[in-house]
Amino acid sequence: MGQIYIYKSMRTVHFILRNLFVVCGLLLSFNLSAQSNKVDSIDIHVLLYPDGSASIHENWHIQIRENITEWYLVQGNLGEIEITDFSVSDETGKKFILEEEWDVDRSRSEKAGKCGIVDKGSDGYELCWESEPPVRILIQFLTK
Repeated sequence: MGQIYIYKSMRTVHFILRNLFVVCGLLLSFNLSAQSNKVDSIDIHVLLYPDGSASIHENWHIQIRENITEWYLVQGNLGEIEITDFSVSDETGKKFILEEEWDVDRSRSEKAGKCGIVDKGSDGYELCWESEPPVRILIQFLTK
């Protein structure tokens, strides 16, 4: 039983570290892209539970200058880890509406104030949301 716990905890730690590298890569790519859209900062807080699951809170401060239809955070290479309890709120505390099925083809106005998860099967998830510029966003989700 102890080996299973250590294995699951290590998978969670690897998941978190990998995602930190992904976020760093996103920050770098956003800064290199003609200053159209900008991520000013991302603060990540992770709470690991004894069963190997984790609660992850990300606070994004973003500036939107280009007419994009959504923001999304790719979560891949998860193995058996699943993402649950996804939520997004803005700097005033207003929670975005969580949609059961996220339609990536909708317009920006149809997505405004909403969030959702795109299940990519074995490729993981895309955590999606849309907000009005500029904005500070709090993204929260659990891993199991």
